[in-house]
Amino acid sequence: MNDDRRKRLEGVLTPLVAMDAFSSDEAKRVCSETTPAYVTRTLRDLVRDGFLVQTALPDGQEYRWATPKSRFEPERWIYQQIHGTQIKE
Repeated sequence: MNDDRRKRLEGVLTPLVAMDAFSSDEAKRVCSETTPAYVTRTLRDLVRDGFLVQTALPDGQEYRWATPKSRFEPERWIYQQIHGTQIKE
Protein backbone atom coordinates (compact mmCIF):
# COMPACT_ATOMS: atom_id res chain seq x y z
CA MET A 1 0.00 0.00 0.00
CA ASN A 2 2.71 2.48 1.00
CA ASP A 3 4.74 1.63 -2.10
CA ASP A 4 1.74 2.30 -4.35
CA ARG A 5 1.09 5.63 -2.66
CA ARG A 6 4.76 6.58 -2.93
CA LYS A 7 4.73 5.84 -6.67
CA ARG A 8 1.54 7.87 -7.17
CA LEU A 9 2.98 10.86 -5.31
CA GLU A 10 6.25 10.60 -7.22
CA GLY A 11 4.23 10.53 -10.44
CA VAL A 12 2.71 13.88 -9.51
CA LEU A 13 5.74 15.58 -7.97
CA THR A 14 8.40 14.64 -10.52
CA PRO A 15 6.90 16.60 -13.44
CA LEU A 16 5.74 19.48 -11.24
CA VAL A 17 9.17 20.09 -9.69
CA ALA A 18 10.49 20.71 -13.21
CA MET A 19 8.05 23.61 -13.66
CA ASP A 20 8.25 27.07 -12.08
CA ALA A 21 4.55 27.89 -12.37
CA PHE A 22 1.57 25.96 -13.67
CA SER A 23 -2.20 25.90 -13.69
CA SER A 24 -4.28 23.09 -12.30
CA ASP A 25 -5.06 21.98 -15.86
CA GLU A 26 -1.36 21.95 -16.78
CA ALA A 27 -0.58 19.90 -13.69
CA LYS A 28 -3.28 17.38 -14.60
CA ARG A 29 -1.99 17.20 -18.18
CA VAL A 30 1.66 16.54 -17.23
CA CYS A 31 0.57 14.07 -14.53
CA SER A 32 -1.55 12.03 -16.91
CA GLU A 33 -0.54 8.76 -15.23
CA THR A 34 -2.82 9.52 -12.27
CA THR A 35 -6.39 10.76 -11.86
CA PRO A 36 -7.19 14.48 -12.01
CA ALA A 37 -8.75 14.28 -8.53
CA TYR A 38 -5.50 12.89 -7.08
CA VAL A 39 -3.49 15.69 -8.71
CA THR A 40 -5.91 18.27 -7.27
CA ARG A 41 -5.64 16.72 -3.81
CA THR A 42 -1.84 16.68 -4.00
CA LEU A 43 -1.76 20.35 -5.07
CA ARG A 44 -4.03 21.22 -2.14
CA ASP A 45 -1.72 19.36 0.25
CA LEU A 46 1.36 21.14 -1.11
CA VAL A 47 -0.40 24.51 -0.63
CA ARG A 48 -1.45 23.50 2.90
CA ASP A 49 2.14 22.57 3.76
CA GLY A 50 3.47 25.87 2.43
CA PHE A 51 5.41 24.53 -0.56
CA LEU A 52 3.10 25.95 -3.23
CA VAL A 53 1.40 29.34 -3.44
CA GLN A 54 -1.98 29.38 -5.13
CA THR A 55 -3.06 32.52 -6.98
CA ALA A 56 -6.48 33.15 -8.50
CA LEU A 57 -6.37 34.25 -12.12
CA PRO A 58 -9.30 35.27 -14.35
CA ASP A 59 -9.10 31.93 -16.16
CA GLY A 60 -8.34 29.66 -13.16
CA GLN A 61 -5.71 29.01 -10.53
CA GLU A 62 -1.95 29.33 -10.86
CA TYR A 63 0.52 27.54 -8.61
CA ARG A 64 4.10 28.63 -7.92
CA TRP A 65 6.71 27.18 -5.62
CA ALA A 66 6.73 29.17 -2.36
CA THR A 67 10.41 28.54 -1.70
CA PRO A 68 13.27 27.82 -4.08
CA LYS A 69 12.72 24.38 -5.56
CA SER A 70 16.22 23.46 -4.45
CA ARG A 71 14.95 23.60 -0.84
CA PHE A 72 11.97 21.32 -1.50
CA GLU A 73 12.76 17.67 -0.86
CA PRO A 74 10.11 15.57 -2.63
CA GLU A 75 11.20 12.32 -0.98
CA ARG A 76 10.95 13.84 2.48
CA TRP A 77 7.51 15.31 1.76
CA ILE A 78 6.31 11.97 0.37
CA TYR A 79 7.59 10.19 3.48
CA GLN A 80 5.68 12.63 5.69
CA GLN A 81 2.51 12.09 3.65
CA ILE A 82 2.76 8.33 4.00
CA HIS A 83 3.93 8.06 7.60
CA GLY A 84 2.59 11.31 9.06
CA THR A 85 4.01 12.95 12.12
CA GLN A 86 4.94 10.22 14.52
CA ILE A 87 5.66 10.95 18.15
CA LYS A 88 8.28 8.69 19.64
CA GLU A 89 8.48 8.04 23.35
